[in-house]
Amino acid sequence: MTASRGIGKGNYVHRRKSLAERFWSKVDKTPGYGPWGDCWVWTAQKSSLGYGRISGPGHDGRPLVASRVAWELEHGPLPAEEKVLHRCDYPPCVRIHHLFKGTVADNNADMVNKDRNRFGERHHNHQLTEDEVRWLRANSVPGRSKRAMASELRITTGHVYKVLSREAWRRLE
Repeated sequence: MTASRGIGKGNYVHRRKSLAERFWSKVDKTPGYGPWGDCWVWTAQKSSLGYGRISGPGHDGRPLVASRVAWELEHGPLPAEEKVLHRCDYPPCVRIHHLFKGTVADNNADMVNKDRNRFGERHHNHQLTEDEVRWLRANSVPGRSKRAMASELRITTGHVYKVLSREAWRRLE
């Protein structure tokens, strides 16, 4: 907080900093950060996923997302359904040129296009390897018991059907 000496016996007049002043005081513009090397990094509070947070007016006392605040300071308010996405894929980045607006669907599509989503063996809950999926698909012939195949791979029959119908492992040829 900035303080200026008022008139009288030690009275101070305090001026509350604006959101923009508080925001930019928490940004490091030193080159060399992020995957592009020119990200502006949020240095204050972060979420568990690394996205910047700052307290602000309204929003029921919940912290604001720093990248959204950066966008709104530059371009004005966004509707609640609009999100601010990162071109650089660096969560603490608040550089305007690295941000773009979109929906949750746009964010998911961006994640898939950049191959950042976890599927197949990269997914934390996978039960099969790529080789096992290929084996299952190659050995699924009419008359062969799906139950026996499931038992051999130690998965459920339902999982076998999902793999064969490509509901699961659809990206694997």
